[in-house]
Amino acid sequence: MRGSFAAPGERPAGLAWDGQALWHVDRQSRCLYALDGSGQTLKRFSLTFQPAAVLATAGELKVSDWGTAELHRLDPQTGRELGIERAPDNQLTGLTSAGR
Repeated sequence: MRGSFAAPGERPAGLAWDGQALWHVDRQSRCLYALDGSGQTLKRFSLTFQPAAVLATAGELKVSDWGTAELHRLDPQTGRELGIERAPDNQLTGLTSAGR
């Protein structure tokens, strides 16, 4: 471990690295944050759902909704919703990809 920093928000949930930023969701504030290596907030997007996990994929972020079985696809530049996919279950707390 190289260091640590306090996460923004009161109820930190998922983390994902996209090669440039550490993405973090907070359930309490319903926000998605992009952080730099020192923990400084680069971007902050308000969400309309309670996020639980985040996955960085090619050109988009997938964020699970704690209360539904949905994955929200978001544009990492603007936070705009690109679509919604069905998730295997609700209350997903971790997401991973097979490189696709």
